[in-house]
Amino acid sequence: MKPSVFAIVVNYNGVSDTLECLESLQDITYTNFHVLVVDNASSDKSVQIIKGKYPDVGVLETGSNLGYGGGNNKGIEHALECDAQFVLILNNDMVFEPSMVDALVATALESPATGMVCGKVFYFDRPDIIWSAGSAIDMRTGGPKLIGNGETDNGTHHQARQVDMIDGCLLLVTRQLCDKVGLIDTTYFAYYEDVDWAIRSTRAGFKIIYTPEARAWHKVSASGTVNGERSPFQLYYHMRNHLLFLSRYSSITLGKHFEMFATVVFGLLKTACGYEPALSRARYRGILDYYRGRFGYRVPPPNRNQ
Repeated sequence: MKPSVFAIVVNYNGVSDTLECLESLQDITYTNFHVLVVDNASSDKSVQIIKGKYPDVGVLETGSNLGYGGGNNKGIEHALECDAQFVLILNNDMVFEPSMVDALVATALESPATGMVCGKVFYFDRPDIIWSAGSAIDMRTGGPKLIGNGETDNGTHHQARQVDMIDGCLLLVTRQLCDKVGLIDTTYFAYYEDVDWAIRSTRAGFKIIYTPEARAWHKVSASGTVNGERSPFQLYYHMRNHLLFLSRYSSITLGKHFEMFATVVFGLLKTACGYEPALSRARYRGILDYYRGRFGYRVPPPNRNQ
């Protein structure tokens, strides 16, 4: 029998996207495959609708909004209790090629040192344009960078290779890595926890592999934006967690402190002038909460999946 794979889909008031994601997962060709929806206390009747349409899909209710990390950790813990050998973390705003899981598992089994595997992810509304072919991490700035982003799928990223990290929208992780490294750090609540997990994994000796044979399509605009623009939620957590990540794994230089200070001042000036006040306040609060040491869930999330 093939190794057991549990797919984890976290849902927060995103039942429409989640249903489309689950519909796509029905066509996965891998045989020892299980799907678990983790609901972060949705208020849009997600649980009832999902159970009604997909009675064979497991649904785990957290009882509160635990964010990306907390919700996925609940799912991972459940999967490991069910003797899963691999856990597949998926955003709910994605659809998949039927052979995706076969390709991910085949790549993972090529080397016992492999701890994480990702595939080639395209834009949902531009299906031949790459969103991500793995990611790189610039340790000087603490910033992740999507490989291949915006490129036409013309053969540049047709070879499997080792990468620095995998964006958390599509991530196959081995049981061995979970046992040795631990799960997602919930301090972040949303954003940068996948970068943190990747750093911890590579330092523990695991390889992170990209394979072009596993393909998926991501509704990128559905996560973290409002009408195509960055949301206050996203800006707050990017600001706060960027600094948190730097403090753990890189040096926060005088220049970085000055950059953050300038961002605060510029944001306050824009707010005073009535320009993007919500976004300016979000940036300011994110930086301020980092220096105050306030982490975890801090601001009410908008009506979307975390």
